[in-house]
Amino acid sequence: MNKENLIKLKELLETEESINKTVRELKEKFMKDNETIFKVQEDIKAQIEYCKDIARENAEAGFAKDGEKKRLGGIGIRVMTQLDYNDDEAFVWAKEHDMALSLDKVAFKKIAKIQDLDFVTKSEKVTVTFPKVIGELE
Repeated sequence: MNKENLIKLKELLETEESINKTVRELKEKFMKDNETIFKVQEDIKAQIEYCKDIARENAEAGFAKDGEKKRLGGIGIRVMTQLDYNDDEAFVWAKEHDMALSLDKVAFKKIAKIQDLDFVTKSEKVTVTFPKVIGELE
């Protein structure tokens, strides 16, 4: 064992602990000194989520009515195919088609999207997307 190295390590660990304590104290002070602005930030985030929920509902309803994917303000609609299947049946199918000893779910899903398999139910999932900045509202 290199005693000099262990002495240096001990000193560094003690210094690190001291610095970590100082950083913790400064963070706590910062959080306490700025708790009002953090509360405002939380409230605004909650309001944004509430507004997004309403916009999401409106966009989905609008899309269901007119099929238009580009919505007011740059909000978009994304339609994805969802697959619902029994893993065991999919595994049997994969073995019959020499895919692998274990089900390659990524490859299977690609195939299942374009082929009609008896044990797979396809459905569409509509997702509303939001731009970073809401566009023109005219």
